[in-house]
Amino acid sequence: MQDTINITLPKKRPSSRPAGTEGRLALATPAKKVLAVPPPEMVTRRCFRFLCWLGSVAAFGVNFYQNWTIPWPGQGIVVRSGPIVLEALALTVLFFIGSLIGGGWWRAMQRGRRIGGTAIFLWSGAAFAGFLSREIFWLGWWLWLLPAAVSWLKNARSHLSATRAFFLEKTSWNGAFFLLWIVVCTGCDAALLRDAPPGVWATLDCLAGRFLNHVFIAATLWLVLQWHDRWASRLGRIVAWSALVLLLYIVVTNALLHVWWAKGWIELLGELEVGGTSSISSSASASGLSFQPVNVLLIVASLLVAAASHAGCRWISRSKKWRISLAQLALIAGVAWTGYQIDQFGGIHLKSRAWRWWEMKSFHLRMTSIKPEQGIANYQVRIANPLPEIRPQQLARKPDIFLIMVETLRADALRPEVAPFLTQWRDTECQPLGESWAASNATHLSWFSILSGRLPVFYEEARQAAAPALLPALLSASGYHVEARLAGDIDYMEMRRTLFGEPPQLAALDYNNAAEIRKKPATPERDLAALEKIRRSVLAREAGGAFFLTSLDSTHFPYEWAADFNPPFDDYAENAIPPLHADAKKVRRILHRYWNAVSWVDRQLAGFIGFLKAQNRYDNAIIVIIGDHGEEFREYGSWFHCSSLNAAQTRVPILIKWPQAMGIGRGPGVRQSSHLDLVPTLLDALGVEKNLWQSLPGRSLLRPGEGTTVLATNYAGKNGEAMVLRRAGREAAFGWQNYWESTVPQQIWLERLEPLDEGGLVSAFPDLQEKIFQTIREESP
Repeated sequence: MQDTINITLPKKRPSSRPAGTEGRLALATPAKKVLAVPPPEMVTRRCFRFLCWLGSVAAFGVNFYQNWTIPWPGQGIVVRSGPIVLEALALTVLFFIGSLIGGGWWRAMQRGRRIGGTAIFLWSGAAFAGFLSREIFWLGWWLWLLPAAVSWLKNARSHLSATRAFFLEKTSWNGAFFLLWIVVCTGCDAALLRDAPPGVWATLDCLAGRFLNHVFIAATLWLVLQWHDRWASRLGRIVAWSALVLLLYIVVTNALLHVWWAKGWIELLGELEVGGTSSISSSASASGLSFQPVNVLLIVASLLVAAASHAGCRWISRSKKWRISLAQLALIAGVAWTGYQIDQFGGIHLKSRAWRWWEMKSFHLRMTSIKPEQGIANYQVRIANPLPEIRPQQLARKPDIFLIMVETLRADALRPEVAPFLTQWRDTECQPLGESWAASNATHLSWFSILSGRLPVFYEEARQAAAPALLPALLSASGYHVEARLAGDIDYMEMRRTLFGEPPQLAALDYNNAAEIRKKPATPERDLAALEKIRRSVLAREAGGAFFLTSLDSTHFPYEWAADFNPPFDDYAENAIPPLHADAKKVRRILHRYWNAVSWVDRQLAGFIGFLKAQNRYDNAIIVIIGDHGEEFREYGSWFHCSSLNAAQTRVPILIKWPQAMGIGRGPGVRQSSHLDLVPTLLDALGVEKNLWQSLPGRSLLRPGEGTTVLATNYAGKNGEAMVLRRAGREAAFGWQNYWESTVPQQIWLERLEPLDEGGLVSAFPDLQEKIFQTIREESP
């Protein structure tokens, strides 16, 4: 049957040309209009082919949807590992596999295509609906594939001949976009070299290696896509090339994120899974970002630019009549891959271990099996996880306890020109604590350590348990009235169930969820409301036996204060969103905005402390004002928090005022303290049994001695330092595989030890095995 039916459209008027002039006028006669209408048989065949392709793609997609492991020799292929970015990569790979197999099946079959194509579509649909088990589904898939394999073997000679011709035939290709891909990807990697260790030759070698790496990746992608175009349906081809354009867009934005925030898409999107949430909107809101129309338009515009660049390159390539064969692409890929392996092997001798390890961490996509040793040393560990029993206590004293969390409060904010009240209060009435550190660089992780005394790496375990944290639970069991009046949203990262249980086990809980924040977006108003609710609770109760928890959010991005407040710094940024390239003046203006927000919160805290004094509730109360994490303003090359455990993001004030009745004055001086010390210290002050808090990683600040301060995070950014130990001027930083996932590592490596200690890690941190690691064993190099 012919592929088309030619329909000649009649002219509107009969021809009036004289007889015998047809030949002379033929060149001037307009061509007849011809419509190419596919015959019904061809339309039907295309529909069944598309159905077969879609069913094959769905056959692999169902493994992702149902979280199945694909059968494979050994332990199988796990297609869904958790972090969003890895799941997206797995889904993309599954799409290509299903698309290729579906197209190949249709080409190999000589008969039974329509029945087979319909069958795989219905079979995959049944699996998506949950009607088939993994074993039954894969058995049916192999039975569907079997006749195509037999048919291919019967006609192997003709198939191989056609494949050889296809492999050697030169076809038009978008060579301009191929070159653009290599230049852009190499340029993005070059932008990250600004943070590389010193060494000119090592830097040049790294850049050469990245170029070869991207040439190999580009040639391989084009090779696969050319083959995919041969077999896939039209929709499959559109999806595949659109994914390629989007991938280049992701590469560019990944580099921009690294420059701007010291972490890329893998870390950023992987973090959405931390704490059991995949809410992009809530995470963006917590980061100070919003999906306003202007932001959405910018994203759409940038995507259109990416698509236009592909179209422009395609036009250039066609005008230049660029052609290439699959054999030539394979040769390019082979040469680039070989050169990259030689470069990596030579780098062992050219670059130091530290340089090669930095390169490994900075560039995730490396087409080589030649890898440097991880860090300085490797350890098998079991992190200590004490879980004290919560049982009622006969407390020696039951003073009121006020715990005030101030969002994003840096330690150096406490100086007279910024926070005059807190500065004076710290220096005259609070325990002298020296350096004070957060347990982490993220709100939910720090709150978890503050209220439970546990290391942040156990956040996911606590979220799953949905039991109240140690401090509020033990106080409540011992007769305390426990309530929380919070300005922020503790549905974020499921903090509510992780800290207070499900349902919340508090006498009173009040906070602003995301819907309420949208209704009343002004953060200062929410802060004032939270403090007012605490005031009312204080007035409604007799002194003693109450634990009041509150939080203030104005110091969090975008750093706000009430309209009637006169900020101390006039030269501040009207918008806290920093530009991509911020000079010293722009950074200073944003920092001044932050100082102004701190100053406003300082005034509110002064008023609240004044209220307690006026109500005679101050002298015999325990009052703790604490920052949950710090904030970076390009001191280490990044912005805000959640990208590093450096001092800017983790040095916070910890202010503790003890009751006069305890008779200890301001309390003993301490050289170093952290969030993890708060639970042991408060329980010790109340007279709780020692065995309920001595095993925790923190220590009581009321007792002499010095301990190791531990910081940990899922938000380690580009440097990969997910745990930092500090003691007596020494620092040790550790990393582990996929630190952004909500897992407790069993294998870690030492990133750095400063200063180096001849006695090693245990000598530098003598309480390492007592408080932090239940077991730690160094692996042989």
